[in-house]
Amino acid sequence: MRSRLLAVAVGLLVALLIAEVAVRRWLPAAHHHKMYVKSADPVLGVDLRPNSRFTFEGAFVEIPGTAVATSSQGLRDQEHPIPKPAGQKRAICLGDSTTFGWGVEEADSWCSQLEALLGAGWVTVNLGVPGANSVQEVQRLAVQGLAYEPDLVVVHHEEGDAEPPLSSEEVGTLAYHLVGRVALARMILGIVVRGEAQTDIEWEVGDEGIVGEDGYDGDALMVEAFGRLKRLSDEHGFEVMVFSEDFAREGFAKALSGFGVTLRAIDAVEDDERIPGDGHWTPPAHRRVAEFMAAELALADSL
Repeated sequence: MRSRLLAVAVGLLVALLIAEVAVRRWLPAAHHHKMYVKSADPVLGVDLRPNSRFTFEGAFVEIPGTAVATSSQGLRDQEHPIPKPAGQKRAICLGDSTTFGWGVEEADSWCSQLEALLGAGWVTVNLGVPGANSVQEVQRLAVQGLAYEPDLVVVHHEEGDAEPPLSSEEVGTLAYHLVGRVALARMILGIVVRGEAQTDIEWEVGDEGIVGEDGYDGDALMVEAFGRLKRLSDEHGFEVMVFSEDFAREGFAKALSGFGVTLRAIDAVEDDERIPGDGHWTPPAHRRVAEFMAAELALADSL
């Protein structure tokens, strides 16, 4: 009896190992456990893990492998001295995964490319964190970004900025690390997440904005966040420019205009400018958007 149970256990273990190898060849290597740490700020939820180095290939959809390196300040960026050196002008880049540079090398992100286009004396600081929404982006500026003494804050806004943030409850737990290291666990999670995305919350987009079944009023919170951004701008003396492909919500554009925040429409990024199967921008798209941003900032006398 014992030998039979042992044989079954060994057979099961071998089957699991074979399945793990097979799934690893199919799924990208996930490194979220190397990317995130739980934030001390409950609004932010997560921060980028400081001093992290890894090759990122996506989560459930494979993307081109890119080198991700974070500074001791927890940015996908170089170290920036605090206080700001005399004569230097700084532009803070606010946004989510697109600003972070998901699927592209750091030098190819719109934030990095914008630095060279702004001209002598300008340095950009990338505060992009994948999964962040507008509330979290403005909070990150308030608790982290103001220390860099910005002269300008450039925001990349997109439709997902009105949605609830990614949950941070599992960050740092045993299950979180297991999913990061075991492909089978990651595959199962991917199936569960995709199922929940289809059944958990039904969103309605109408005149009142995005409102979920749970009462989360995404548009109202997003507009409130931009009102706070304008108050921070007035208090700390920096300019604000918001760039967006998403002008479907007329109320959002009107609200920003009422705050005195400049909003500029980015030409839609076409499918051939996006990573296949993933949707994030390719390097040419980042370059085109950075050039558009620099031109609009020059026209607005923000430089």
